[in-house]
Amino acid sequence: MKRINFKYIIGLLSLTLMLSSCLDEDPMMDPGQSEGIIELFDISSLLSNPTGNNFPHIYDNAHDIAEEGRSFNIIVSHSGTNAAPEDISVEVEMDLDLLNAYNAELEEYNLEHPDDEEVLLQLLPDSLYSIVGQDDFNAFIPRGERKDSIEIWLDTYHFNPSVKYAIPLTIRSASSGTISGNFYQALYVVSVRNAYDGEYRNEYVSNISGYPEGTNTIELTTTGEFSVVMGLIGVYSNEVFIEVHADDDWDSDTEEGRRRNPVTVECPSLGTVTTDGSSYWDNETETFYLSWYTSGGYVFEQTLTKN
Repeated sequence: MKRINFKYIIGLLSLTLMLSSCLDEDPMMDPGQSEGIIELFDISSLLSNPTGNNFPHIYDNAHDIAEEGRSFNIIVSHSGTNAAPEDISVEVEMDLDLLNAYNAELEEYNLEHPDDEEVLLQLLPDSLYSIVGQDDFNAFIPRGERKDSIEIWLDTYHFNPSVKYAIPLTIRSASSGTISGNFYQALYVVSVRNAYDGEYRNEYVSNISGYPEGTNTIELTTTGEFSVVMGLIGVYSNEVFIEVHADDDWDSDTEEGRRRNPVTVECPSLGTVTTDGSSYWDNETETFYLSWYTSGGYVFEQTLTKN
């Protein structure tokens, strides 16, 4: 078993540099005396690039699995001191070359960091989204305004939960203003999360030498509509899969048992796993109670409480 190699990213410094360059890309430029900057920018969902590069900028949009779908906005901004001095038309296009270049960087990163592998992105299929109220990604910023919001509807109910999709976009032209040299391209990552996805307080007992018991924080990540994956006891990188049998009652004879669902655990790297019948998910307290052991003799007890 390998210990988790946690990433250390100096996000604040990178973000400060990006914001500074966004509004003043030329140190000799006075934003108050120049054209506004046209860019793809939304601070609320900006992520650090796992490869360590500043470009392309990545915006993360994780959504619930829902039959009615979910929506998010792509922001095309007129940045600077003043609002748009006139109506501005902005040509924005899907850019497959941008996505391919980024995935090539990720592949190189994964070769250099085998214990910290990043998932490659897949182009979001046309069947899984629509652009609300228009046929393309082009934007229109009215005079006196600072941005245009392009609404994207996502058919999250039919997403593959194990896939990270992406919409790669590039600003090609603008009828007024200066196209940003930094934020003219962006990758909009879209994925789904189930009800069990999130951060948990993990209390464990095991018979692993050096880790007989402990408490830590652990991330559970969606792998299916009713399944998640985590690292072994929050210490090792071995993948542990939890499947919630949401259509079944843990105990149909009691009210308490009916609000609970049985679960099963798998850990392929440790061989065959047996999940004790006392294991369940409590819908009311959002807590996993796990008791499981492997064919190789490892034994685990865990209480995972959602933060």
